[in-house]
Amino acid sequence: MSTRTTASRCRALLGVALGVTIAWPAVVAAEPPPPRDWQLSLMAYGWAPTIQADYDGTIAGQDFERTFQTDFGDVFDDWDIGAGAALNFRYMRFVMLLDGVWVQSEEDTRLQGVDLDGYVTNVVADGKIGFRVLDMPTPWAQSPTTVESPRWAIDLLAGARYWWVRADPLDLEGKIAGPYDVQTDVDWVDPIVGGRLILELIPQLYLSLVGDVGGFGIGNGSELTWMVHPMLNWRPFERVSFHAGYKHLRADGRDGPSTGKSMDFELSGPMVGLGFHF
Repeated sequence: MSTRTTASRCRALLGVALGVTIAWPAVVAAEPPPPRDWQLSLMAYGWAPTIQADYDGTIAGQDFERTFQTDFGDVFDDWDIGAGAALNFRYMRFVMLLDGVWVQSEEDTRLQGVDLDGYVTNVVADGKIGFRVLDMPTPWAQSPTTVESPRWAIDLLAGARYWWVRADPLDLEGKIAGPYDVQTDVDWVDPIVGGRLILELIPQLYLSLVGDVGGFGIGNGSELTWMVHPMLNWRPFERVSFHAGYKHLRADGRDGPSTGKSMDFELSGPMVGLGFHF
């Protein structure tokens, strides 16, 4: 491990420790949540992300560097839309967030005289548990003492993200004698820390923002991963809600399978969902 990598990890861990130290007084002094002991919701959603993947590999004993990238035109032309599901649970101050999504993108590129045709599949799943450090009425709440009044809340979160990527298959024809069918799988787990902000505009409409950072080169994880997920949530019915937002995921510095070289992945795009409340 290089001196630069070690220093980078130390800075990241010191930053996490500093954040926990700063947030701890707020945890101790936090007001208890309103008298709604528990909440449980499930959401099914569609996601249309663009994909960027930068990695090194080997074809027939030859090393190469490669970038795979799609734009929104590619996403909708090829109908490369992913499907996911999320669970959101709260009991008093304890919160839990689970999320999993599957995305497959068609790949039809040419690299150094070689035709690469196939699919890139991403499966990303993360789980976080946390503590609600703040839950109070918004400044514009007309009746702050009622349960129905708009509120805002902040959660501190920690957990892990699992990422699985497959290139399946890549049919290679051109300068390399073949054809070759190459199927490459790689997966890893990143520890993550983050937070969530919930801001109710009116009782039926609220904004949420979930963000996290992690990896830090721990275990088989990436050097750095991060996510930003803003969303607008509308709940016109007691049991059903509608959601629209944007989700951005990135992982940098993941060692590639068998090559020991770096792999970077990014998924970023709009999403819409349908929620059910219990």
